[in-house]
Amino acid sequence: MASTSNAYDFDLFDSRDHGSAAPKLPEPKAPQKQKQKNNVVKLDEKQLRRSHRHSANTVKMLMNLAVVLVIVGAIGAVVFSTIGYFYIKHRGKGRLARAFIPTITESENAAEELPDTEETPDTPEET
Repeated sequence: MASTSNAYDFDLFDSRDHGSAAPKLPEPKAPQKQKQKNNVVKLDEKQLRRSHRHSANTVKMLMNLAVVLVIVGAIGAVVFSTIGYFYIKHRGKGRLARAFIPTITESENAAEELPDTEETPDTPEET
């Protein structure tokens, strides 16, 4: 069995030069500062105003939503009042209005009727 001193060459780790066959490593150079590219684009005032991104104005958006809802509601009111006008004018013969008007059928009417119960008199009886 070989001794540990024969198995490893500790001269590679020695900082002194003993004439070993190990190549000398070059000394690390200090990193040079590289010039950074200037990526800033200079705009004049007119171009800057034109490319400005406007932030969302919540109050303005809510007002626009309210206007749209009022317009849609007005259109719906006109449409359904027109349908109702022609329904009344033609005395309920139209099919379109009848589809939107709820009616009670005979089976529903029979289910709603309750058996007659004895009515209690309004004046209390004297006993």
